[in-house]
Amino acid sequence: MDESSSEHRAPDERDLDLREHAEVVGTNIRAALEELVLGMAGPTPRPGQLIVRTGLDKSLAGRVMQTARTPQPLSVLLKSPAPAGLGIFVRAAQTSGASAESITRMQQAIADFERLLSRFPRGRSGLEAAISGWMPESREQGERAARQSVFNAMSFLFGHQTEAALGCAILRPNPDGRTLDITLVNGQIGLRRLREGEAMTVFGIRSYPLGEAGAASPFHTTLDGRSIEDASCVLDEFCVPRAPELKLVRSNEQRLFVLPAGTPDLNEPITIISAHTHASGWQRFASAERREEWHTMMVRRPTKLLINDTFIHEDIYPGVEPHITTHMVGMTMLPARDRGPGFPLDEVRLQVNAGWIGGDLRNLGTGDIPRHADIVASVFSRIGEDPRKYRVHRLRMDYPVSGMAATRWFKLPEAPRGSA
Repeated sequence: MDESSSEHRAPDERDLDLREHAEVVGTNIRAALEELVLGMAGPTPRPGQLIVRTGLDKSLAGRVMQTARTPQPLSVLLKSPAPAGLGIFVRAAQTSGASAESITRMQQAIADFERLLSRFPRGRSGLEAAISGWMPESREQGERAARQSVFNAMSFLFGHQTEAALGCAILRPNPDGRTLDITLVNGQIGLRRLREGEAMTVFGIRSYPLGEAGAASPFHTTLDGRSIEDASCVLDEFCVPRAPELKLVRSNEQRLFVLPAGTPDLNEPITIISAHTHASGWQRFASAERREEWHTMMVRRPTKLLINDTFIHEDIYPGVEPHITTHMVGMTMLPARDRGPGFPLDEVRLQVNAGWIGGDLRNLGTGDIPRHADIVASVFSRIGEDPRKYRVHRLRMDYPVSGMAATRWFKLPEAPRGSA
């Protein structure tokens, strides 16, 4: 080859950055597929025509057609069959009389695809993760599939799972004028053992002292104000098929409520609902030591759905818009109050649906939590509060990942002048 021809040589793909390389490969795959499809199925191709001409199965033919119609190169790579699947299509097209030029072009595109995948240690999954960063709009679908895979894997490892987890936090002023009382509702819907196993913790309670800004020693009580020394915080009437026998295990500041080994029976779903109140659990106003309050939500077992509502009394946190973060638990030993909403080390950006919803309890339910509105109405009645005086912020996560937490942060307002 002479010097003049070498000057016009196409650059090596490995000289391109990953995104440029991916876009080139996506463009070439689409062009080669489109040429082959149009050549075999005519100007208005349909999967059925491709199936009749090549004998492909319905699934592969559909993916080939979808990929050929996708204009965005990176989206092509997300929708395209794997190189092995493309190879099956090429051999079928070759047998069906496709032109030699079209076959060669498709074979070259497949080879390009394989070289691109070799640049990612995790192959196709690594490429798809990179594309989710380049194209944020593609992340939601890929993330949901990944979280569902985690759910399936963790269900096998844990030996149990839950259909849905319900959480509610009711924030109302404490008579001291400086703190808030928080009532917490916890629900495990459709909890079942997948194999016989050991005792299983259902929920726990832990106290965090507020120091000078709040009560000297916050405590948890049942909804009617009694100390929690047994399972009296369980709302028996909402448990299905009945309230289970729970053991109370004390560990330092924690109280854990545990299902004994063998309860429930294998593959027999149960529902457990509990509620308790934490008096003076939150600050009402900002202080030098604390500028935010927070509520962390984390599922501790494989769960298909998390719904968590915060009910905020009309007299507190006026105009405050909650901020949601998601992070990996255990990456730092810092407590939440020191970590803060902008702490980057343990952040994992997961998709969440969060926002304000109407406060009418009749419209509270989603259809995913049996007797959802009845549970909330009962708790409000027991604490003597009118739900119409509360605004509601809802967080929903499909397939929340065990060990990853979502935290709802509230920027605290300044105390009124002259207040104690």
